[in-house]
Amino acid sequence: MTNNIAITGSANTYQSSLTATTFEGKPALAKTVTNIGSIVVNGTTVPLNDSQVAYYDTSYNPLGLSASEYEVVSGAVNIPETAKVGATGIVYTAKRYQSSAKTVQLGTNVTSYTLEPDTASTAIVRWIDTEKDNSGNQTASSTVLYRITTTGSITRLSETYVDSAGNLVATYK
Repeated sequence: MTNNIAITGSANTYQSSLTATTFEGKPALAKTVTNIGSIVVNGTTVPLNDSQVAYYDTSYNPLGLSASEYEVVSGAVNIPETAKVGATGIVYTAKRYQSSAKTVQLGTNVTSYTLEPDTASTAIVRWIDTEKDNSGNQTASSTVLYRITTTGSITRLSETYVDSAGNLVATYK
């Protein structure tokens, strides 16, 4: 429930294969992610159809994305090759712009993680995106939970999105 309004629905996520392209004038790989479905808000069905293009370097490190906003990773990307339960860290920081023209900066997005205990052979990865405006005030956050095994198998469990309007929780099946 958000603002005491019941919200339900379902969607499917589709991901394209990686394709060679450029991003910010440099060689890159791109993947399009599209969500299609519908949500029901207080008895009214609202279609859901959004896409974003995520860009990576040839080592698969994130470079940025293009969607309703344009995001460019600034600085180093820190994805650990190994980690133990209890590990935390900032993966990267990105600057958020209104468009690829980059004439209006909207703020930043900081992506971080924590590795939490689960079972003897699994752990939970908490992947957190924290969006801030230009004054440093948090405007939204997204937390995605993954279960990871000791062999490296990953299962997406849920996502919680919070902005000034409230929470939206998605559970994956």
